Amino acid sequence: MGVVWRITLVLSFAITIVGCNSFMRESKMTVPLPLASDLLIGTDLFPKGWSHESEEKGVIIAKKDFYLPNSPGHVYQEVYRLSDEEIAHTKFKTYLEGSFNKSVSSFKFIPFAPPSEVKFKSRVAEEFYFACGVDEIPQCKMLARYKQFFVYFYFAHLVNDSLNGGLT
Repeated sequence: MGVVWRITLVLSFAITIVGCNSFMRESKMTVPLPLASDLLIGTDLFPKGWSHESEEKGVIIAKKDFYLPNSPGHVYQEVYRLSDEEIAHTKFKTYLEGSFNKSVSSFKFIPFAPPSEVKFKSRVAEEFYFACGVDEIPQCKMLARYKQFFVYFYFAHLVNDSLNGGLT
């Protein structure tokens, strides 16, 4: 009786585990990804007076354009929700290789480099790069990859008495 009882208990336990594993595989709960537009920032993160001009709220691509009325300040944000992390890495790499070079028509160019005044390093982004330079006008750009999301920021600001436009 003891051996039969043990075999029955082991078989019952094994059947329960197999059944639970099958159930878990079939009913695998997935957390839905946020929309690209969910990662757009709001004007509340800017100093008082800033507004946004245009907005594209999409599931895969979202864009927003910020400005300060009667001022040369301008910020542009793009968010891409890509199908996987490798594609997002490729997008990051493409922007990194192409966004910090001298434009064809540029007369005034100061190479882009991370400003020494900005010590920020993202603790959540898998890839991150921030640099400022002058390509016709002073500007800074930020690239970040968060899993399968890619975010691009463009900051332009013009201050006449400053070589770097007052960006740093």
